Amino acid sequence: MKIAVYTIAKNEEKYAARWAKSAEGADYRVVLDTGSSDATVSILRESGVEAHQALVEPWRLERRVRSAPRISGTCAKMGGSAPSAR
Repeated sequence: MKIAVYTIAKNEEKYAARWAKSAEGADYRVVLDTGSSDATVSILRESGVEAHQALVEPWRLERRVRSAPRISGTCAKMGGSAPSAR
């Protein structure tokens, strides 16, 4: 069984390295950055995290979460399929 850890982020450079380290045991670590203006994405990528970017405006949690299936290439790598967007 493979394990993937996924989260959404925006302007989280203060916590990005700590998150990446905490998920090191997973087979895949994936983050959808929804419009950071800081170093969040570069910190994650330097830590070996698969970081994707998608601007979500206006910011609403449910819109950010629904963006998750769009980065479903990781699901295919794991032998599964992405959940369908509603």
